[in-house]
Amino acid sequence: AAEFFDGFYVGGHRGSPAIAPENTIESFEKAKLSKTDLVEFDLTLTKDGTVVIIHDSDLMRTCGEPGLVASFTFEELKTKNAGKTFCNNRSQSKIYRIPTLKAAVEYCCENNMKMLFDVKDFSGEVRAVSLTLNALIS
Repeated sequence: AAEFFDGFYVGGHRGSPAIAPENTIESFEKAKLSKTDLVEFDLTLTKDGTVVIIHDSDLMRTCGEPGLVASFTFEELKTKNAGKTFCNNRSQSKIYRIPTLKAAVEYCCENNMKMLFDVKDFSGEVRAVSLTLNALIS
């Protein structure tokens, strides 16, 4: 545990959600620009078993659309705007995508940011998430 917290001063909960939509790569970028050492993000499984970064079990709060994350394939989720509700009173031109765990880990590794995973067990498949994390770490 001591090694994990070494050099950790500021953490970004879901990135920097006051500046960019939570749990998006853009939110992690804003957190990095704000000198954040760590980002916390939420892991959820899609219908096809892809681990994606989104907090809620459904899409309504972030994407403004009904439907459970677990009922969509990752290909279907690629069409959703994870910043739709964030942008309601801002510019509507930007599309924010729901990232995969792989994309989030790659971004954090490339930018020397520590990660804290919050595994959401909406689908009862924590084992699949655990196996994915182990594969990424190996």
